Amino acid sequence: MSQRKYTLDILQDTRLSGVKPGKIPMDENLKLTDEDGQRLHDLSKYRRLVGRLIYLTVTRPGIVYLVCTLDQFMNTPWKPH
Repeated sequence: MSQRKYTLDILQDTRLSGVKPGKIPMDENLKLTDEDGQRLHDLSKYRRLVGRLIYLTVTRPGIVYLVCTLDQFMNTPWKPH
């Protein structure tokens, strides 16, 4: 099962298609709180992205920790999230 096109669509929708990939999805020492930076005005974009990433974890188990971390902020996402 391949989700290459699905992954590329996510990258294109978030305008990250030209970004150089990192070795790990998220820094282990990164501490996100529910009061960092500015609040996002459009919650639907954040929720849609996290939902798409949850679906992607079926074939990409390496991003599960990252997606679960972002999922904690579905009600009040801030810009660093």
